[in-house]
Amino acid sequence: MQFSLTSKQREWRDDVRQFLAAELPPEREMGRASEEDAEGWTFARAFNRALGKRGWLTAAWPQEYGGLALSFTDQAIYMEEMTYHRAPLTPSQMAIRMAGSTIIVHGTDEQKRQQLPSIASGDRVFCQGFSEPNAGSDLASLQTRAIADGDDFIVNGNKIWTSHAHNADWMMLLARTD
Repeated sequence: MQFSLTSKQREWRDDVRQFLAAELPPEREMGRASEEDAEGWTFARAFNRALGKRGWLTAAWPQEYGGLALSFTDQAIYMEEMTYHRAPLTPSQMAIRMAGSTIIVHGTDEQKRQQLPSIASGDRVFCQGFSEPNAGSDLASLQTRAIADGDDFIVNGNKIWTSHAHNADWMMLLARTD
């Protein structure tokens, strides 16, 4: 069994490293700069959009949905470099890992057309509406209800502790139905 990177994988790693050297100044690596302030969030959004232009935000996704269909090893190389350099990926991660992946598997064709291109480009930010008063993130204790009303749902309940809600375009809301 071969445990070293292939020449193509080393080339991929070098491409990612060169991009990071050019686009991620040391003062913008997370831990040295925050996404919590307006300037930090603006930089993080622009950085994510630059990744999106290369198809790197959704590199693991199938090509038909804006990804590069990278192998597991290539994805690991990408994430290792992003993590090592503490790249500010927060604006896109909820959209990519939770919303986008769910839409790819379970979404309608209309939802895929509406959401996936904007997620892949880094233009759409999602937050999560999970946490509730007296329950925190204990989803078994979820009290918010969504009652079907034709093609819509009427939502009743409270959510708290929703990171980046003020920056989000969409929310993944968890609620009890029948």
